[in-house]
Amino acid sequence: MFGDTSGSFEWLGFLAILQESPSLRAFVLQLFIQLDGVDDRVFFGRHEI
Repeated sequence: MFGDTSGSFEWLGFLAILQESPSLRAFVLQLFIQLDGVDDRVFFGRHEI
C-alpha cells in the first residue's frame, strides 16, 4: 500500500506520533478498519519499526 519510499520519513514520523497518542492511534485504526476492512494488527504488522 505504501510502496513509495519518498514519503518514508513522513510515514515514520506519523507512526511515532501514533505511538505517543493512544487516542489518535485508536482513531486512525478505526478509520483504516472502516475504509479498508483490514485487520489493524495485520496492517501495522507490515510497517513495524
